Amino acid sequence: MARLVADADVYTAFADADGQPLWLGRSKRSASLAQRIMLAARDGGCIGCNSPPERCEAHHIQHWTDGGPTDVDNLALLCPGCHHLVHDCNWQVCREPLSLHRIKAPPDPFPEHGTTTYRLVQHSPVLRN
Repeated sequence: MARLVADADVYTAFADADGQPLWLGRSKRSASLAQRIMLAARDGGCIGCNSPPERCEAHHIQHWTDGGPTDVDNLALLCPGCHHLVHDCNWQVCREPLSLHRIKAPPDPFPEHGTTTYRLVQHSPVLRN
């Protein structure tokens, strides 16, 4: 038994008031239903273009393949189009004050024309001021 415990991988999961896990660490790659509900309330939809939450995917800000955990504070909602920009076109997810997220275009090779940046517009009635 001691050998079994010594060789075991241990994962910690933190839960909300109803016992639904919101911080899964590295135990699962995909966001749980409870996490997706939390992300919909926090992000209000895609953080790039404001597509509704039901059209969005949970994106790991620190990518899963780079050791990123499946925790609500490391996830953001992205529609398939914005998810493509982040994974294939070098756009970045940025966290702003008050934990709001946005996606930012890579540096412009022609700075005199400026870069394209989309800011999150909060549509969630839960988080609206």
